[in-house]
Amino acid sequence: ISVCELEQLHSYCVDRINMYRAGTLAFSDGTVDSNVAAGLSPLVEWSGNHRCSSRMAMGDLLFSNNNGGGCQGGHHTSFSCPTKGGGGQNTCCARGGGAFNDATPVVTFDAVVKYLDHCLQGMWDEGIGLHPYTPGMKGHWETMRSPEHSAVSCGFAWTASGAVWLSQDFSGAVDESAAPQCSCAGKAAGDDDGCG
Repeated sequence: ISVCELEQLHSYCVDRINMYRAGTLAFSDGTVDSNVAAGLSPLVEWSGNHRCSSRMAMGDLLFSNNNGGGCQGGHHTSFSCPTKGGGGQNTCCARGGGAFNDATPVVTFDAVVKYLDHCLQGMWDEGIGLHPYTPGMKGHWETMRSPEHSAVSCGFAWTASGAVWLSQDFSGAVDESAAPQCSCAGKAAGDDDGCG
C-alpha cells in the first residue's frame, strides 16, 4: 500500500460509513435503519486523527498476534486517541497473512477495500441480527448509526505477513487542537501531509 493509497483508504472508509448513514447502503435484507429513515448527518472525516487510529489498529493487531490471533485484542487500545463530546470505536479483526488460517496477504488497495466492505456490512447487519461473528450483539451498528457522533477517523495496520487490522474511531466533534485536519491534496510525492 502506498502512502497515497492509504490516504484514499482513509477517505473510502469514511465515505462508506456515510453511505450507511445516508441509506445508500442498507441492511443485507434490503430494509432501512430507523435512524437513517429519520435523517442522519454525514460524519466529517477527521483526517488529523487517522494516524492515531492507525496506531491503535497496530496496537490491537500486535496484542492479537501475541495472544492467539483472531479477534483477540479488539478494542485493546480504544480511546487512546482524542475524542471530543464522546466517542466510540469499531474494529475489524485481522484477516489474511495467516489470520484465521488464511495465508493470502491483504496488501493491495482492492484487497483491503474488499475486506473493509465485508466488515462494515457485517457490523451494519447487527441491526437485524445477521452479523455472522457477533449474533445478538448490536454495538458496532449502534456506533455507526449514532446521532451523537459527527466525526470519524479510520485506522489500518499490517503485519509483515500481510494480515490487516482495521479500526473506525468515532467522535462527537473534531478537536482541531488535539489532531488538526491534514491532507496530501495538491502536494508533491514525498511532501508532508501536515499530520506530523
